[in-house]
Amino acid sequence: MNYEEFYQNLQPGQKALKDGLAALQKLFKAVCREAEGGDIKSLARDLEAMTDAVSAVAGTLEDFDIEIVETHHNQKADAPSGTAKL
Repeated sequence: MNYEEFYQNLQPGQKALKDGLAALQKLFKAVCREAEGGDIKSLARDLEAMTDAVSAVAGTLEDFDIEIVETHHNQKADAPSGTAKL
């Protein structure tokens, strides 16, 4: 099965998630370019679009139990974090 066949067989919710994540990735790249180039008008527009895209992606994940865990390699100089105090 190739990528296109796989995509066609996704459930509607999975397609919405994939499309939403692709849109976020595209918007993130645009925001980075605009921030570096000083294009404030486009930056504001794309940040607003990112907010909408995040909301759309979050809506597709309502039935999931998600946990975000920060991990580091064992040689990290400031493990466990840069704000940790001895």
